[in-house]
Parts: sequence; structure tokens; C-alpha cells
Amino acid sequence: MMTLLSKLARSKRAGVVAGVAAAVGWWYMTNSRSRAKRRARRRLAKLAKQQGVTLDANGEVGGHDVGGRKRLRIDEEFKRKMRMLLKIVFPSWTGKEAGILMLHTAFLIARTFVSIYVARLDGALVKATVERDAMGFAFKLAQWLAIALPATFVNSMIRYLENKLALALRTQLVNHVYKKYMANETFYRVSAIDCRLENPDHRLTEDVNQWCKQLAHLYSQVSKPIFDIILMSAQLFMLGREKAGDGMHLHYPWMLGFSVAFLTSRILKFATPPFGELVAEEAKRYGNLRTVHTSVIKNSEQIAFFGGHKIEESRLRVAYQKLVRQMNKIYKQRIWYTVLEQYLMKYTWSAAGLTMIAIPALLRGPEDVSPVTDVPKPTDTGVRIAQASIEEAEESTSDRTQDFVTARALLASAADALERLMSSRKDLLELAGYTGRVTEMIHVFDEVAERRYVVASQPEAREVLNKRGRVVDDCDYIEFKDVPIVTPKGDVLVENLSLRIDQHMHVMLKGPNGCGKSSMFRTIGGLWTCHGGELHKPARASIFYVPQEPYIGAGSLLDQIIYPDTLAEMTAKNTTVEDLEELLRKLELDSLLHDVNKRPRKLTDPCPPLSGGQRQWIGMVRMLYHQPTFAILDECTNAVDKRRERMLYSSAKDLDITLLSVTHGDALREFHTHVLEYRDRQWHLSEIKPLDEEQREEEQRERERAALQEDDEEDAENDFYV
Repeated sequence: MMTLLSKLARSKRAGVVAGVAAAVGWWYMTNSRSRAKRRARRRLAKLAKQQGVTLDANGEVGGHDVGGRKRLRIDEEFKRKMRMLLKIVFPSWTGKEAGILMLHTAFLIARTFVSIYVARLDGALVKATVERDAMGFAFKLAQWLAIALPATFVNSMIRYLENKLALALRTQLVNHVYKKYMANETFYRVSAIDCRLENPDHRLTEDVNQWCKQLAHLYSQVSKPIFDIILMSAQLFMLGREKAGDGMHLHYPWMLGFSVAFLTSRILKFATPPFGELVAEEAKRYGNLRTVHTSVIKNSEQIAFFGGHKIEESRLRVAYQKLVRQMNKIYKQRIWYTVLEQYLMKYTWSAAGLTMIAIPALLRGPEDVSPVTDVPKPTDTGVRIAQASIEEAEESTSDRTQDFVTARALLASAADALERLMSSRKDLLELAGYTGRVTEMIHVFDEVAERRYVVASQPEAREVLNKRGRVVDDCDYIEFKDVPIVTPKGDVLVENLSLRIDQHMHVMLKGPNGCGKSSMFRTIGGLWTCHGGELHKPARASIFYVPQEPYIGAGSLLDQIIYPDTLAEMTAKNTTVEDLEELLRKLELDSLLHDVNKRPRKLTDPCPPLSGGQRQWIGMVRMLYHQPTFAILDECTNAVDKRRERMLYSSAKDLDITLLSVTHGDALREFHTHVLEYRDRQWHLSEIKPLDEEQREEEQRERERAALQEDDEEDAENDFYV
């Protein structure tokens, strides 16, 4: 088989066979592309049907493309965005990042000088070989091996400093965007209200990382070839001037090289696919896939209970297939671009390079050629002159061989540098894709922090959303004056709400789902915008919110109770761990201080898995620790037994905390003075009348029956979760 292949390669038909193979490959790729698209669309349609969603003609969910299809260009807009990001990652030219950049540049220049030295050594080695100079060859080979050690060190440092630069840039950019993301509740508003960023977590992590890596890599890909082209062109020019003298033939090579390089750059610029747009779309689809995975992990318990693994699997497959389609599109675009790029930069440039090397020798005049053919007469003096002429001719041949090898090595390095410089346009377009995504994220963060949102709403809703009310946040009471309760999408839940809640007015909110109970609290807390009227409320620090599912983060039990305070802030409030442990015992929540085997557990130990009821214990104890002026209790004890629920509410009132409680029953009415009830599409505030003797006795009997039933279930439930 190998013999047959070697004969085929040597035969004159090898070019024909190669052409036929290329034509067959082109035909297969062209015809298989449409078949692959049809198979992918059928597969996506089947998965989407299982999921219950519709796909448009482009295979997008919902008939639209959220990310847009704006073509990315290297224009003034891109330059403006790059300047903005560069000011962030290079805050000072005397900083760490600038120092790494300058050191990286120094090693890149050093690598160019090493390449020039190695090229001259290659020529000297060939000269010694032609002259059969064993000692000279051994000496030059020793030099070649000696330079290899610093050359490899320089190469390793270039890669190290590129990665170090990317990490330093990422640190600066991450610090900047994290500061914006965590300020002014941007992390909440950008996901819950604004609709421009589908996956802010993906942009904060993967897109920022890829932008920094692309920028550091692009700097190496551009600066090193520029240094190579400048220095090696200078070396080639001096070498040609030294050997060929002055004259127009000295300028022909660089004129030819410039013309070929210019034409190649124009052709590649015209034929380059929109890699920036393609990469940005790939990043968006990758972020969508991560979002589906995150949703499965977050809701794994409910999915398992409901047996929803099939529909979740179909959603994962739909997201993955869309990513695969985009990646295949990029790969296919790169096939034909690489074919053209390799043909122009490898074969066309090689032919141009050989011509450039040959021009000085081919265009030299007869007077520049040594008279080797003039052989003297065979006398003693003539013999000596002939021998000297032959030695001079051999020396001239070895010198020309050395110069040819050196020039070819320098020209090959310069051509490789020019090739990398032109290929960097593809990397630049990919950088433009990540630049657009990162700058869009920062722009959205800035606008959301200023309460300027873009929401997916109807035109009539935008008119409502554009209105602004007056907010006063330094009062010791809460008052709504003709304030509409409006969702971020523009849905008006309450036309105009007018009421006042003073301190010690413990208000119980009652109403059906969707009437705006939690929405009212979001407006009080500043999470939702006031779109009309006047809202008077205390400062943020005086209002504490306890949701139905309290947030439990990483850390110890102590960290959960004092959240969001730190240990230093807890100490500044003159509160100790012993005080909190005593509070838990007082509220009969000391089961948190023991593990499943009844062994003591410290508050500073890692937080164990908690049941729903225990999470609500933590939420209420957290509120008692902070002791706010107003506490918003949004059905925060519906998983707590009645006895402990009463103790928690009683303790809150003892600490002079004004309670605003959302509830669906009357079990907690004794801890409230007023009821705010939703009737006839309006809120009505009224005072709670005290119960008569018979009603109090019936309520007491009901509480006792409920307490007996809950005591039997409590231990089993705690053991199951703990």
C-alpha cells in the first residue's frame, strides 16, 4: 500500500488526483450541509414539541432573537468601547498591569533578536558545511545549542506573561463590574426588572474572562509580528546592500513583498466571515445552556417530586442543539476561510519569497561577477594564481550559500510574522464580539442603577412606566399618597393607594393572590419604582423584610442569624454569641444548638441542612437581632408551629418593632392593631376590634388542639431534615 502511494505521489497524475479529491470533498461538504440543516431542524422541532414551545423559521424560541443580529465591525464604535474598557483595565500607566505589559513587550522584542541571531547561525553552519570546516562547524553548533537555553526561557516567559497579563486585566475588570453589579440593588433589578441581559452571570464570568484572554493574546499576536517585520526587514535590507551594493535592484524585493502583502490583506478582508458576530452568538447560546442547567440544579427537589425529568431533559437538549448548530456554523465558515488563507499566505508568499531572494543575484551586472572563467596559462605563477582563483571562487560560493540561508530564514520569519498579523483580524473580530457583550453589560448596569429600564411591555404600558412619583425616605412613618402599584412590566395592580402607617400600628394585610400585597412591600423597600403620587417612608436601615423562604447562604449558623452583618458589625452592636444562644433558648429554638444525635452544636459551626420551618426560624431570629423600626413579614411563619409563631411575634412586639404582616387567616390578629384588606379593587384600612370572652375561649381551645398535633409531628420532621 505504501509503495503504491509513493508511486502515485511521484507520478505526474498526483496533481490531478489531488484536484479530484478536493472537488469530491467540496461536493460532499456542500451537499451534506443542507442535509445536516434539515436533520437539525427536524430534531429541534421534535424536542420543542415535547417541551411545548414553538420555533420560528430560524429555529429560535418564541419567534424572535433576543440578542439581536447587529453585524460587528471594526469601526469608531468599537474603538470607543475599547477605549472605555482599556481605561478600566489600565487605571494607571504606573500600575501592576502596565508593568506586566512592558515586561511582556521586552520579552517579545528579545525573542525577535534571538530569531535574527539564530538565522545568522544557520547561515554560518551551512557555510562551514560547504567549506568542510569541521572545527568551525563544531564551534557554530555549540553556539547554536548555547543560545537554545535563553531562547526557550524567553518563549516560556512570553506565554507566562501573556497569561499573567490576562489575569491582571480580568482582576481589574471583575472588580469594576462587581462594584457596579452589587450597588443600588443592580443585581436584583437587572434580572427581575430589566430585560436586556438574559444571563448576567455568564457575562460576569465567561465573557469577561474571554475578553481579557483575547486581548492579551491579540497583543502578542500583533506586537510580536510588528517587531519581527521591522527588525528583520532592516536586517534583510542591510544584508542585500552589503552583498549587492546600491541600485534599483535592491528595492525590487521589498516592493514585490509589499505588493503581495497588500493584495493578500485586501482579499482576506473582503472574504473574512463575520467571526465577531458568530462568536457573540455562540457565547449567548452557551449562556442559555448554562441557565437551563442552573435552573435544574436550583429546582432539583421539585423536579424530582413531580417527575419532570423528561421535559427538563428536552429543554437541555433544545438549548444544547442550538449551541451545536452555532458551533457547526462557525466551523464550516472557517473551512473555506482557512483554505483561502493558507493558499495565499503559505504558497503564494513562498513563491514571492523565493523571488525576493533571487532578485538581487539575478539582476547583478556582469562586472559584479568574479572572473572565475579566466584561467591563467600553465606556468608556476599561473598555477598559483589559478589555485587562488579557485579558492576565491569556493569562498564566494560558501558566502553566497550562507547569505542565501540567512536571508531565507529571515524572510521566512518575516513572512510568518506578516501571516500572523493578517490572521489576527479574525481574533480582532472575536474580540469585538466579546467587547460588545461586556460593554453592553456595563451600560445596562449603569442605566439600571439610575432606574432607567427597558422592559418587554406594550406601548400603553410604557407611558405608565415613564412616570415618576416623589419619594421621601427620612420619615418615621409610611404613607402612600395616590401612589399606583405598578409591576416592572407596566401592569397596574392598584390604581392609586392612599394610606398612612405610623409606628406601633401593627397592620395585618389580607387579600387574594395577585392583589399587590408583596408588590406594595417591594415599592416600600425601593425595589420597584414609584410611578406617581408621593411615598413617605423611613430609611432603608429602619425597614426589615422577612420573606416566606429566607435566604440561607454559605457560612455558619451565626452568619445566617446576623446576615448581612459581619462579626465586627455584630460586636459593634454589643451583641455576643452567648446573647444569641440565649435568645434561641428563650424562643424554644434551641434544637438548632444540637445535632441529630442530640450532641451540642455551636453557632460558629458550619450551618447544617435546614427544614422549611427551621429556615423560617432563622428569618425571624434575624429580624429580632437587627431590631428594625418596621418589619415586613411576608407569610414568613406558615411552616412554623403555632406556639413558636406566637412567641416570635410576641418577642417582636416586646422589642417595639412595628409589624406589617401578610396573612390569609386570623390566627395572628391578637398581635395586630389594624387590618389592611383588599376589597372591590381597593385597599381598606380599619382598626381591629377586640374579641369578646366567648371568641377568646374558642380561639384558645383551637390553639391548644393545634399545639398537641404539631408537637407530635415536630420531632419527626426535624430528624428527617437534620
